[in-house]
Amino acid sequence: IVSMNIDSETLISWGFFGLVSVGFYSLYPITNYFLEKFSQKYNNYTLERKEYILTNVIKSKVLFVISGLFLSTIYDNSLDILTVRHSSGNYLFWKNISALYACTDFIGLIRNKKMETSTIIHHYCVLITYFVISMLDFTKESIFKAALMYGAFSALAFMVNFYLGARFLLKKHSKWDIITKKMSAISYVIACAFNWTWQMYYMRVLYINSTNIYNLILQFSIYFVLLFAWISDDLKLMQFLLN
Repeated sequence: IVSMNIDSETLISWGFFGLVSVGFYSLYPITNYFLEKFSQKYNNYTLERKEYILTNVIKSKVLFVISGLFLSTIYDNSLDILTVRHSSGNYLFWKNISALYACTDFIGLIRNKKMETSTIIHHYCVLITYFVISMLDFTKESIFKAALMYGAFSALAFMVNFYLGARFLLKKHSKWDIITKKMSAISYVIACAFNWTWQMYYMRVLYINSTNIYNLILQFSIYFVLLFAWISDDLKLMQFLLN
């Protein structure tokens, strides 16, 4: 379907994935220490609930970093999201951005046992997609760019993960609870709207520029399975935030 091989960039990206996974995991005891020290409400929760809070609060910080990197590459024109072309930038950079995103779901699966089935499927799809992306030839356009960009756009809604964890530390229906939830819902709707619009646009451009329509249809068929898992989870979470 697409050209994949294990080269030096792939090995470096896998090493980076391992490194940031360890780093992400190490943030749990640090964050737990401060929450236990400053939040009495946090101390009253079960270990399972604490893991849920920690996973989402820490993940929101990582997504904030990714969203900043994503927006900066658009601003300095090292990433062109409106045309089908690769910039002359560092392809390893994008593989490592994918690794950074994937590590949050990888450690989340290990630490957080309180997840919906749709979210668990979402996380596994992210991990599979990352390892495929890490072995891709970035000099050729393919559906991989759509998968990478799905994660990049999703990172813009980092407030959602923050709210999912912080809501258990805030007084229910308090001013800050309502404000945080509204900000999360707005950012999520906007991020998803841009994401899904760009996905349709990009797939149309790929179709117009395709020289092998059968290969493209096969790529789309596989990618639609991933999209179904991701969008299903997004819609479920969006419904919760807008309720």
